[in-house]
Amino acid sequence: MTGSNRSVTISGSTVGVVATGDNAKITIGTQQIAGLHNASEDTKEKLKQLITQLNAELQKVPAQEKDKAIEASELTESLLEEANKEKPKQSLIKVTAQGLIDATKALTSVIPLALPIATEIANTIVNLNP
Repeated sequence: MTGSNRSVTISGSTVGVVATGDNAKITIGTQQIAGLHNASEDTKEKLKQLITQLNAELQKVPAQEKDKAIEASELTESLLEEANKEKPKQSLIKVTAQGLIDATKALTSVIPLALPIATEIANTIVNLNP
């Protein structure tokens, strides 16, 4: 089976590299976490661990659900990108955080652990920007 490769880039960071077919892989970068202005080192480390866990869960998604997993990946990156701005927009953070939660809810039948992980990522970032 042949597949095509697709890479999505936002502000110079890789959101996800996806090979369609049986070798599909989705990744969420953690580079933006280091620049989170309102986060302690402990919070940054927690976010890195959570994103690593979410990445691992997204790898388990069957091919027919890859689009939903890509959406969750892109929403996570968008959330990190907005939180990383000098003056993040709280309303945009909240909407994106809810979008991430909703995207992972759509995957609970195939990767049930993704929802609590994504919810914790979303809540952590929302709480950084009250």
